[in-house]
This record gives sequence, structure tokens and C-alpha cells, in this order.
Amino acid sequence: MTLAFNRSGLIIAGRIVKNYLSGQRLNRQTGSLARSIAHDVQEYRGLPSLRIGIFRGPALKYAAVQEYGTKSKNSKSPIKDITPKNGKALAWPINAPGKTPKDFDDLKFIPYRRGTIAIGALYDAKKLKKLRQADPENFSLREIQPLFVLLRKLAIEPKYYLRDGVKENVPVIAKELAQAIKKGILQR
Repeated sequence: MTLAFNRSGLIIAGRIVKNYLSGQRLNRQTGSLARSIAHDVQEYRGLPSLRIGIFRGPALKYAAVQEYGTKSKNSKSPIKDITPKNGKALAWPINAPGKTPKDFDDLKFIPYRRGTIAIGALYDAKKLKKLRQADPENFSLREIQPLFVLLRKLAIEPKYYLRDGVKENVPVIAKELAQAIKKGILQR
């Protein structure tokens, strides 16, 4: 029976990675969340039980916020909106996946005129200069995408990639268990 739970766990964890973390609910950037999804088979009151989730690893820090979102987007979430610890704003990567502003030599801050949450953006200074020099009369920031947007706080929508992934695959568990029971009965 434990073998059926183990097999089900492997199948479901793989399906969650394939069907929820490859652009459908979350866009994979580094792959650490996908690599962290695991299953665990334990006994509970004499019966096997199956858990699927993130139990350890680098993705443990942000897996819950991706699953549940933050308080302002999901009132049932245990996670508050994300705010900066040591600065005025968070640098949210727009066109620099997996990077931080420290990874760049020359960034230009351009403040937004309005907005209480987003205060401005960081652009590649060399690209800005090139565009400005190429056509100074018609230069517009719309021609270049910012690398980072600076935010006073960040609210994240829940993605429910684990909950829905397990829920969608309950028939897989039922099928595996039915086959294991059938094999056990036939072998007696």
C-alpha cells in the first residue's frame, strides 16, 4: 500500500511541476520551486498518508506566498504584504528575471509622477543614453522597458498551484490505490 502512495506522490509532484509551474500559474525563473516540490509518505494511526508540498530547500522561503498570496489579496493568507526592510522601496524585476539591482553596473532611476505604491523604475542607463542620442526630439520612455519597478509594498495574488494540483490528481491516487488493493487481493 505504501508503494502505491509513493508512486502516486511521484506522479502528482511531477504533474504539478509540469501543469502549474511551467507558465500556467507561475512562470519558472530559476527552477528552485519546481525542484523543491516533493512528496512524503508516513503512517498516521496505522494507515499510510501522503503529503505533497515544499518541505525544505531554498524555495521554502517564498513557496507559501506564491500558494496563498498576501493578506490584501487573500484575507485567509497568513502572510502580510511585502514591504522593504532597509530601504524606501522594493526592486521588483520586470525585465531582469532572477537578478537584483546589485547585478548591474549602471542603472538610472526615473521617478513616477503619481502613485502611492510604485514610486519609479530603474532602467539600463547605457540603453537610455543610446536611445536619447539616436533621436532626441522623439525620445520616449515607452520605447524601453524598465529592468525594475520600485514599490513601497507588494501584494501578491494567490496561485494555489499545490492545492489545485493535488485536488486535480485525486483520481490518480484512487487509481493507484485500487490497483494496489486488487494486486493484494489477487496475490493472496
